Order: sequence, then C-alpha cells, then structure tokens
Amino acid sequence: MKKTINTKEKEKINYTRDYRHLEKIGILYMLQMMILLVPLIVVYLCLYTKMTQAVADFSAYIISEVTGKTTSLVKLDYLPVFGGVYCVKMSGKSPSFTFAIISCMVSLILILCFSVAKNKNKPLMIFFTIASWVHFVSSLYFVFFTRMFPYNLNDYSELYIKQQVIIWMIIMTVYVLTTSMIPDMFVYRVGLFMALMILEFLYGVVRYVIYMVIIAEGTYIFMAVLFFVFGIMFDFLILVAVYSVYIYVAGFRYKNKKRGDMWQWS
Repeated sequence: MKKTINTKEKEKINYTRDYRHLEKIGILYMLQMMILLVPLIVVYLCLYTKMTQAVADFSAYIISEVTGKTTSLVKLDYLPVFGGVYCVKMSGKSPSFTFAIISCMVSLILILCFSVAKNKNKPLMIFFTIASWVHFVSSLYFVFFTRMFPYNLNDYSELYIKQQVIIWMIIMTVYVLTTSMIPDMFVYRVGLFMALMILEFLYGVVRYVIYMVIIAEGTYIFMAVLFFVFGIMFDFLILVAVYSVYIYVAGFRYKNKKRGDMWQWS
C-alpha cells in the first residue's frame, strides 16, 4: 500500500538541508586543538611587545613622511608579566567650527540620500547609512562641544595598538577552535592559519597608518567613524573569508568516495 504524503508537513521541510554532518569530535581532536592553541598563545604573549615596537617604528616613519609632522615612539604598560606595547606619539588638532558645520551638513545630506535610494535595504547601503549617522553625531558634537572633547591623537593611537593586540589573539583562538571541529586537514589548517595571520598583521599596520594620517590631517572629527564603523568588524571579515575557504575545501574533500565515510547521516 502506497503511503500518502501530507502536503502540509512537506511544506515545512527545509529543502536546503541534506541531513548530513561530520562525525563527532573525539578526544584526539580536542587534544590536537589544545596542543596547537596553548603554546601558540604563550608564544604570542611573549612576542607581542616586540611586534608592536616594529609596527610603531614602521608606522612612525611612514606617517612622518606623509604628513611632515614630528612623530615619536612611546612604550606603555599593558598586560602584567608579558610586557607593554609601543605606539606612535604625535600631535593632532580639533576641527574648526566652520569645518564641523560643513561636515554635519554633508553627513545629513548623505543620510537623506541613502534613506530614499531604491536599494536602501541592501547591506552596502545600510553600512554607508550607519557610517553617515556616526559621522553626523560626531560632527554635531564638535559644533557645540569642541573644547570638551576628552581625547587626543595619542589616546587614539594607544587604544588602537592595545585593541589590535587583543584582536590578533582572539582571531588566533577562534580560528583554531573552529577549524579543529573538522577532523584531519592539519597541514592545510596550519597553512591557512599562517596566511590568515599575515593578512591580519598587514591589514592592522596599513589601517593604523591610514587612520593616524586621516585624523592628524583631517582633525579629530573623523575619530568616531573610523573607530566604530571601519574598525574591528573588518578584522573578523578577513577571518570569515579564510574560514570559508577552509570549509569549502573540507566539504569538497569529504564528498569524494575515499572520504565519504566521514559523513554521518541523521
């Protein structure tokens, strides 16, 4: 007797699922993860002071060449036991009242344009709208409270470097934890890890130089939008991109006949 399928129940089925997953992570894979992660973090904590010194030294030279302003290096205390951080020290400036007014009006015009655009619900348009709102609030603050602004360029430089040290460590940890959930592929995992950290390091240095130049030349009015909109999120976008490559290769490798036994069906 042929079984009748209930159409109402069938409509609830998520057709994008194929009901397969990799075998459960065993103790061996968990141990592999810890053996890789713990020494890596310890080595990083022992080296981050020298890393920030190299970053600050290179950045100070480039910033000085671009802006023509005097730069210097300063060492600050950070994590106990492991050491401090180096960052660039230089002078900045607050925006004039006229510049703050113009910046406020431009931000407001951009907000209005983005809100009536046909593709206003697209991710990129939403991103630009948020950036415009952040810059509008920053500009509005400098219109009325310029003298009350509590930060300077040295504060921003210190915050950036300290934040970057933590971001690099978090990205190391997240990458190792997530990729270790997929069995095997150890050599490929290590190779992508090296590529990820090189990209993150280069991106962090380039962004630091660009941010310092923009704020030094364009005043503190750009500090908020650079920090809140073009900051940490892009570090994790790089992480997601590299992880996506890893998952793609893993899926392709496990779907062939030789590796098909890795899949478990639910």
